[in-house]
Amino acid sequence: MQKKPRLVIVGLDGATWDVINPLVEQGKLPAIKRIMDEGQSGTLRSVIPPITGPAWATILTGRNPGEHGIFEMTVFDDRLGRRRPISMNDWNATPLWEILNGRGLSTGLLCVPFTFPPPRVNGWIISGIMGTPKYDPRMFSPPSLFDEITGAAGEFPLAPPARVHGEFPLELLDRQISWTRDATLHLLDHHPTDVFMLVENYTDHVQHFFYQSRTHNHRGTEIDPVERAYVACDDLLGAIRERAGDETPLLVLSDHGFTNLQGFVNLGVALGEERSREASRVAALWTVWNWLRRLLPRGLSEGIRRRVKRARPALHVGAVGGYGSILEEVSDLDALEERLATIRHPDTGEPMIAFYRRDDLYRGPLASRAPVAVAFPAKGWQTKLTSPREGALLDGPRWVRDHEGTHALEGIIAATNVGEGAPLPERLEGVLDFCLQQCLGEAR
Repeated sequence: MQKKPRLVIVGLDGATWDVINPLVEQGKLPAIKRIMDEGQSGTLRSVIPPITGPAWATILTGRNPGEHGIFEMTVFDDRLGRRRPISMNDWNATPLWEILNGRGLSTGLLCVPFTFPPPRVNGWIISGIMGTPKYDPRMFSPPSLFDEITGAAGEFPLAPPARVHGEFPLELLDRQISWTRDATLHLLDHHPTDVFMLVENYTDHVQHFFYQSRTHNHRGTEIDPVERAYVACDDLLGAIRERAGDETPLLVLSDHGFTNLQGFVNLGVALGEERSREASRVAALWTVWNWLRRLLPRGLSEGIRRRVKRARPALHVGAVGGYGSILEEVSDLDALEERLATIRHPDTGEPMIAFYRRDDLYRGPLASRAPVAVAFPAKGWQTKLTSPREGALLDGPRWVRDHEGTHALEGIIAATNVGEGAPLPERLEGVLDFCLQQCLGEAR
């Protein structure tokens, strides 16, 4: 008899009830509807800013970013002299699989963000689209799974599908969907573990580009890529339940939610010419460097490169995708907070920026590494740092590079067959203890 998991965890990256509920009512998500009908469902609040790296690290460690040390999607690597995507080597808290392995339970994780390079575990880990540089045996633990999974599912395309100038690679999305399904079912059939976890990232990706229009003309046929991604996730959920058994505890959750992208708050206006000049200075420095590096000897250029790579505005946006601006060096926080508070919505008069200081967001031994503050935009808005001449608010729909959606704090959570008296967590920090309660009968 095939081993059944004690717990199945399925992450739908960026999933929101605003998309799920209408599709459930239309009968297009029967597996999710069944979970909602049989069990519990609710809202799961993300970290601030609500971005993938610190969110999944918080889910899997049950720790605040000030404890696990992940604050952005990238870190500065002194050895490389540049910023790079976060990796498993940057996590500074014990993850779920180590706790379960230490109690004799095996674990299998598929496509969980930023689990590259995957560590050795009792079971297996296959890293996914977020943080994995190349499809090769290094993303598999144990590496011997590479040939087996490639034979069963093909090669996983690691590039996230993106719409550019109206064009969208639907074939790429469909290949990711089919690979995820084939790999998942093969692993459940041939490498069962006590706890199985899968994260499907394409729900996030398609919402960035089609959240508002919900339509794309593909070779003369109108399709809804958002619906296509959610239906694929639902279909795989149903197949997972068939193999895991109807009585197996099942948890479905997202790392953050999604909402309409309404526009941009230009922090260059609020911070005045000084910050605008700083951003221009960094851009100019990069321009000069790209020209000089072709002329300088390698040894000399390497030392300069390390200094240039460190340069960016003390208030920057790119590393967190505009979902919030991280402030690293600010001499007068009170003055900055007061200045940002003057930015108001042109129609409602509501504040456009919530200002969080380090102590408001982070706690733990690594909190000193955290940004000194975060400027977090109102729901549906993103921040940018450009010239004051461009205006304080660039209201929509001015979708940048065809973007239509943006991250929101309110994600989803739903579970069925969980233990009696086990309320769903309301924040990401509570997910790990909830899972341990289901697997071990006790939290940490």
